[in-house]
Amino acid sequence: MSLLLTDRVGWEGFEDYAAELLHRLDGRLVKRVAGPDMHIWDVEIETTPLQLVFDDFPLGVALESRSYPGDTLLKKLQSRLAQAT
Repeated sequence: MSLLLTDRVGWEGFEDYAAELLHRLDGRLVKRVAGPDMHIWDVEIETTPLQLVFDDFPLGVALESRSYPGDTLLKKLQSRLAQAT
């Protein structure tokens, strides 16, 4: 499951955006990988492992899950973030 967060953050702005997002969600960075056209950060939010991904094409930043607990957390975060906007 994937939750698209924004399509307004570019390559240069990703790290600042990601750091602020993790701060606001009380998340933590576990590992980061950067390629020529994407960033992939392994993160934990509410002790649940997720990936925070920046992709250059199509442009976007998303939280991605690879587990049922992660899927459940993404649904919860979607509601929480929708209320904040």
